[in-house]
Amino acid sequence: MLCPSCGANLTVPHLMSETPTPTPPVLESGKDPVPAPAPGAQRTSGLAIASLICSLTCIGLVPAIICGHLARSRIRRDPTLTGRGFATAGLIISYATVIFAVGVSAYVVTWWSATFKEALQEARVSIVTNSPSYMPASMQMVTNESEQASSAGPGWTLDVMHAAIPDDPVVGSVHGADFQIKRALFRNGILRFLSADGQWVLVRDLGDSIANRSLEFQTASGDIAPKIEIGWMEDGQKKSETFQNGYAMELKFDHAKGRKIHGQIYLCLPDDSKSYVAGTFTIVLPKPKPKAAQ
Repeated sequence: MLCPSCGANLTVPHLMSETPTPTPPVLESGKDPVPAPAPGAQRTSGLAIASLICSLTCIGLVPAIICGHLARSRIRRDPTLTGRGFATAGLIISYATVIFAVGVSAYVVTWWSATFKEALQEARVSIVTNSPSYMPASMQMVTNESEQASSAGPGWTLDVMHAAIPDDPVVGSVHGADFQIKRALFRNGILRFLSADGQWVLVRDLGDSIANRSLEFQTASGDIAPKIEIGWMEDGQKKSETFQNGYAMELKFDHAKGRKIHGQIYLCLPDDSKSYVAGTFTIVLPKPKPKAAQ
């Protein structure tokens, strides 16, 4: 080219641009290079989304757990995958639901088992003592013993099913002495009538529950009849007599109102003194014991 000042010829060298060669990354020995993800190439794991959906819609807890674990494993191996939060959420919801379901199932099974045992026990007691269809023939009224009742004095009769129970508190006669109730108690399946003079009348083997029950026995005999015990004081000592059969009794209990149960009894015994008690009474049930902390 010509110089613009002096007009001499000048030679200008040609400058060629060179692109620098990229330096390869330095790798640790024994490891393959991990390609960097291209911009915009990341994607959300379908397994992670499936895990969350299954756990929320109750489609299946097992599929939710399986998809969640598979998604987390693949996300760790593939940097282009996202959705770890979805997978973690699906696993948490699934495991929490499983634990809750197991707890509820255990509670229901325990409650049902206890209720079934209680109902079975009440059914057995009711069949034995409360159902006329299961009353043996030996417990039905015997004519000659009913005839004897007419000469035994007022208040004593073996035909208690046709006798009217007085509306007054329990009175009667125990071993030849007048009986007037002071209080009635029910503990451990035993009904107790106590007087102020130290007399008592016990009706055993009534079971754990007496509310809304009715028992009728005439000339009772056999192991299924409740045992009756009377007691009195004689010369400063306690005397008692027990009857398993030969007596007649009608015993009724109303529904429990709070801890109180009202009842009626007409009981006649075959002892020489023709002991009997008849009338109404009220039982105050004991307070339930607090459950021990487990």
